[in-house]
Amino acid sequence: MRKSLSMVLCAQFLAGCYMQVSDSDDSDDHRPTTSTSGYSTADGYKTKKEYDKTKFIEASGFVVGAFAVTVDGESYPDLESFYTSELQRLPARMEKAGYDSTYDIDFKAQVGFSDLYEHMTVYLLAQGSNGYQATTYIDRNGGFKTYLPRSEIDVDYRVRANKRIRVILTKAETHEKKVLCYNFSAKETAAHFKEDASPVILDDFTTAITAYDCQEESTSGVTIPQRP
Repeated sequence: MRKSLSMVLCAQFLAGCYMQVSDSDDSDDHRPTTSTSGYSTADGYKTKKEYDKTKFIEASGFVVGAFAVTVDGESYPDLESFYTSELQRLPARMEKAGYDSTYDIDFKAQVGFSDLYEHMTVYLLAQGSNGYQATTYIDRNGGFKTYLPRSEIDVDYRVRANKRIRVILTKAETHEKKVLCYNFSAKETAAHFKEDASPVILDDFTTAITAYDCQEESTSGVTIPQRP
């Protein structure tokens, strides 16, 4: 049987977007209606004030910020501690990547650790070869929320999140610029959504610096001076 990917209720005004992944082309039995009643957009985030519990279940979670987290296998008392430490060691990470102290570093994350997780993209995918996938975003309070058809009650899901932040390196003498990408990711975790399920907790993260350019860029940043 050939795989098909059917768009289900994936409009600009929805709380995230979900699709149905199926082994056949006739997978309409569990599709919810396309009614948009109850959806609203506020502060750039997709939210849903009300939803029909006879047709949908809520899938939600949050990024841990004020409590202990693990990043790249190391424990930190909170994300602010990690953010502070990361700014201090970023020049060394750049040098390890081949860019010495003659480069100025512009880390395009706002002043404050919340910019590490705000607007992170959250991915949800049903386990197995049939089910749904969904995409939503972390809001300014560290939470996310989307909605799945009720047929997904008690279905096992995979959940992960990622954000890309630009790192701009400028050669002090020649003003030559290099643009790298700093990836901040929440490790994949398992979730089991059901009626009134507790939110998923994301508290284990990884970071990576890659050579490709980013499509996303914060409007302000932290300029890290050259090391003496």
